Amino acid sequence: MSLPKISISRPVFMTMVLVLLVLLGLVSYQKMDVNEMPDASYPYVSVSVTYEGAQPEQIDEQVVRKIEEAVSEAKGVRHITSTSTEGSADIGIEFKIGIDPSKAAQDVRDKVSAVRGDLPDGVKEPVISRFDMNAAPVAAIALTTQDGDLRELSQFVNDTLKPQLQKVAGVGQIQVSGQTTREVELLLSQEKLNEFGLSISEVTQGLQAVNRDIPAGTLDHAGQQTTVRTAGAFRSLDDVYSVVLGTRGRQPIRFEQVGRAQDTVKEPTTLCRYDGEAVIGVEIGKQSGGNAVRVATDVKKTLARLEKELPAGVSVHLVRDDAARITQSMDDVWFDLIVGGFFAVLIVFWFLGDWHSTVISALAIPTSIAAAFSFMHLGHFSINTMSLLGLSLSVGLLIDVAQQQLRVGKDCAEALVTAEKLRLRPILMTSLAMIFGMLPIALGTGNGAELRAPMAYAIIGGITTSTVLTLVIVPIAYTWIYNWRHIRKEG
Repeated sequence: MSLPKISISRPVFMTMVLVLLVLLGLVSYQKMDVNEMPDASYPYVSVSVTYEGAQPEQIDEQVVRKIEEAVSEAKGVRHITSTSTEGSADIGIEFKIGIDPSKAAQDVRDKVSAVRGDLPDGVKEPVISRFDMNAAPVAAIALTTQDGDLRELSQFVNDTLKPQLQKVAGVGQIQVSGQTTREVELLLSQEKLNEFGLSISEVTQGLQAVNRDIPAGTLDHAGQQTTVRTAGAFRSLDDVYSVVLGTRGRQPIRFEQVGRAQDTVKEPTTLCRYDGEAVIGVEIGKQSGGNAVRVATDVKKTLARLEKELPAGVSVHLVRDDAARITQSMDDVWFDLIVGGFFAVLIVFWFLGDWHSTVISALAIPTSIAAAFSFMHLGHFSINTMSLLGLSLSVGLLIDVAQQQLRVGKDCAEALVTAEKLRLRPILMTSLAMIFGMLPIALGTGNGAELRAPMAYAIIGGITTSTVLTLVIVPIAYTWIYNWRHIRKEG
């Protein structure tokens, strides 16, 4: 028994099935992520290295080549590119298509960790990241201060603002620019160094040996274990002055005897301005697969809550808000869908010349959209106009033939069954032609395949949903309208 026959013989059962599909679609819509671009996992991993004060040739020889030799042994590596500049280097590793990006990133991380000990001491911890289409920040803020002193503001950002933002669900990397960092300059007297027989390297080694916190094991007491460490890191300039660099005879040589220390600000590596004023910029990204709108909205709520904790004279300016932009884009899409559906209904009325058929079309379009949400949610799809097009074409074909059968004197049920026999093959051929035309895009591989696949899957899901709903909704709705008109005539 075909779908139209089942719909005519069991209208209540099929109606409940449709209601269930609509409810599932509405629930799925509430859970669907909203992003500007589909998530694309391209097998590309980058390694960023910072080696302050080093020349490009030095970084290339002492850092880049060692990392390149290590990561080249990872499985599936296709190309390795690198760029060395003064104080930093970027290494890009492209893997073969089909390699899992997560596994590729982990392999690179393991290889870099294996050679970490061979890198110069001044090299900071390499930053390893995957390619992400949605890596752009979902929100960005600028913090200004009336007195222009960014030092205290930098401390607030690092100690309070950044930790609070990292607690927001879905927040990924947070990039801070324009901040100032405390730096202690050591001014040595060459005359004093010669007098005490010290070299600059000996002074450096003596300071580095003291300026660190060392774990000292655990202390067992009354059945409880307490972690113990020796606090040796410098907390003030007095700590620097009191460091013993060596001995002369039996007398210790302290740093205060060969030089002096002054508290300064480190020269910033980045500058950030807002309306011409120096500020601290904070860019907040989202985790891969996260909801950009939800993350940006939660970030704004966190900022509003932190306004009471801002230092005196500090202001926060929201310079980027993806929640508002994406929401506006979604509103534009919904408006286009409504307008498109309205004109589709007008075209059906123009071709068929019957308002009953037009009402059926008007009911079928939103029902198809609602039901399609559940399929889109399962496959992480988005709304598309092709499902509306397939629905409108199928509805028009079936209603048109049903109208012709009714005009030759057949009853409603017989007319609908006859219409199904005559037009089922054209309806299925039209739908299948679109579906099989999209399969190569949906199942394709290569660069950019993951960007094209969601569109193709959405089209396939939308056309399939619209075809099934056409064979179910039209018979039920047309039977109800026909019986209602027949009852009115008899009355």
